Amino acid sequence: MSYIHGITTQSAAYPISASQMTQWFGQRIPDAVARRKFSFLSRESAIDTKYSVLPDFSSDQAAILFKPGHSPSTEDRMQVYAEASVGLATQVCRQLLQQQTLSTAAITHLITVSCTGMFAPGLDIALVQQLGLSPETERYSVNFMGCYAAFTAMKMADNICRATPGSRVLVCCVELCTLHFRDDLSDDNLLSTILFGDGACAMLVASEPTEGLQLKIERFYANLIPQTGDLMGWYIGNQGFEMVLSSQIPQQIERHISSSYHKLLAQAGCPQADYFAIHPGGKNILTAFAKALQLPEDSLEHSFAVL
Repeated sequence: MSYIHGITTQSAAYPISASQMTQWFGQRIPDAVARRKFSFLSRESAIDTKYSVLPDFSSDQAAILFKPGHSPSTEDRMQVYAEASVGLATQVCRQLLQQQTLSTAAITHLITVSCTGMFAPGLDIALVQQLGLSPETERYSVNFMGCYAAFTAMKMADNICRATPGSRVLVCCVELCTLHFRDDLSDDNLLSTILFGDGACAMLVASEPTEGLQLKIERFYANLIPQTGDLMGWYIGNQGFEMVLSSQIPQQIERHISSSYHKLLAQAGCPQADYFAIHPGGKNILTAFAKALQLPEDSLEHSFAVL
C-alpha cells in the first residue's frame, strides 16, 4: 500500500499570454497563411496563459535562444535545459519538503521524470546535490515517455513502497516544452507550440499514512490502442525535438476510454468515480473524455482550468 502525502507545482518564470504568443509568432514567421492558422488555433485552444523558462517570447526582453533569424540547434537547447531544469525542479521539491515539514534525511528514493531534455550526470544527481539528500538515496529516471510518464513514476513509487516498508519516495517531473519551438509550418508544430509550456511538479509517496489530507493509491491500469502508434510522436531532430500530434487522437480516446475506465473501476472494486483528474492535453481531449463517459460539464473543471 502507498499514500500520496503531498503535491506541489511550479510554473516557469515567464508568463506568455495567448495574444503575446500570437504576436511573437507573427513577427518571427513571414508566412501569412501560417500566421492566420496559428491565430485561429490559439483562439480555439482555450489556453489563456502558459509559461516559459525563456524571456524570448516577450517583445521587451532580450532573447536567449530564439534570436531573430536564428534557429537554435538541439545542442543549444540542451544547454539551456541542463541549467533551467535543475533550477525549476529544485524549487518545486523544496516547496514540497517545506509543505510536509520533512527533513531531507527522510527521503529514501528519488524518481525524476522528463521528456524535454537529457544530460548526464543527470537531473537525479543534480537534485540530490541541490536538495542535500543523502548520497545513498536510491535514484531512478523516467525519460522520454511523454505525457503519461508521471503515471509510470507513480507506479514505480507504489511498487517501491509495497516492497520496502518505511520508504518515502520523492517524485519530480519537469518539462521545458518551449525550448523546442521550431520554424516549421506543419499543423503538428503549430499546435504543440500553442498547447505546451514549461513547469514542474513534485510528489511525496510513502508506504505509511500520514495525518491530515492524503490520497491512497489503489490500482493502476494501462491499455494500448492497436494501430495508433503513428498518431503521436516525439523525435530528436537537429533543431530541437519534433512533435507528431494527430487530430485523430480525441476520436480514439472517445472510442476507447469507456472500456478502459470500467475495467479500472472493476479491478479496484469501485462502483464509480466521483472525481476526475484528467491529463489536459488539449480542449478536444478533455471534451472527448467527458462525452465518452457522459459526464456533466463541471466534472472536469479542474482539468480545463489547468489548460
